[in-house]
Amino acid sequence: MKQKTLILVALVAALVVTMGAQDVFAQAWSGAGRAKGVVTDHEGNPVKGAKVELVMILDRDTGPPALTTDKKGKFSKLGLKGGTWWVKVNADGFKLWTGPYEIYSHSAPENLEVKLEPLAEEVLRAQKQFKAQDRLDAAKELAAKGDLEGARAEYLAAIDELDQQDHPVVLAVLASTYMGEGDMTKAKEILQQSLAINPEHISSLKTMAAIYAAEGNMEGAEALLAKIPADEVIHANTTMNLGMAHYNKGEMEQAKNFLDRTIRDHPDVPLAYYFRGLINLSLEPDAAKVDFKKFIELAPDLPQAAEAQEYLTYLEAPAGQ
Repeated sequence: MKQKTLILVALVAALVVTMGAQDVFAQAWSGAGRAKGVVTDHEGNPVKGAKVELVMILDRDTGPPALTTDKKGKFSKLGLKGGTWWVKVNADGFKLWTGPYEIYSHSAPENLEVKLEPLAEEVLRAQKQFKAQDRLDAAKELAAKGDLEGARAEYLAAIDELDQQDHPVVLAVLASTYMGEGDMTKAKEILQQSLAINPEHISSLKTMAAIYAAEGNMEGAEALLAKIPADEVIHANTTMNLGMAHYNKGEMEQAKNFLDRTIRDHPDVPLAYYFRGLINLSLEPDAAKVDFKKFIELAPDLPQAAEAQEYLTYLEAPAGQ
């Protein structure tokens, strides 16, 4: 019985020693001192939600969990070991602040006053763009899976994270999700928001022009295309619709200009050659032959192929036949 009692006492003692050692190791930074301070911006306004890290200067891996400033920009921590500590303060939109801070074990603490400097505008903008890119990537994946509602939620979240001047990039893509569902009214509404921010945003101009052309508003479409640099690639349907609108009015030169642009930007679109061939029948018959041959080569099974062949036969027939 005595032997069992001794064994039990030894086990309890060992457990106490082990627990004590773990506690000392985990709390090597603990003591009777206190840290306190306030974080403000360069104008003296309190910075809420700043992250404050305290580490012992002799062991940068040792310290309490990070603190967060309150709505008055203040932070405080009890139970710290006396000595020189290193403080790091980080907040969105501001440069990182670091510096030493003395903690006293048996006297009142000094109030650490941290004044944060704002990041340069271009740096802050770049940070926001980088953060928003994750949202845009997620939206793209969701859209590819057919989850347009989920994609739109990510696009809207990305807009909230960006400066207004960067909104058009996202708004143009957001509009395209509604175009894919045939909701042109909503798509135009979003594109108007984009163009109100940046009237020269090329992607928004292209998409709005495509909608106008599809709706038959050729004047509106041409007005928008006039704002886009001539070397920009325009959707084939937009320029073909505009070209054929002029063709139907008998305006062959204007019609040809739009079909020339379609073929320049999209040389593998068969119907562009067919439509330009029709235009060239009255402008350049030899050029019409080239266009019809190219169309038949690219799309021999399209319904218009038979008609193109008839035109080609007529154009190649000897004079007088």
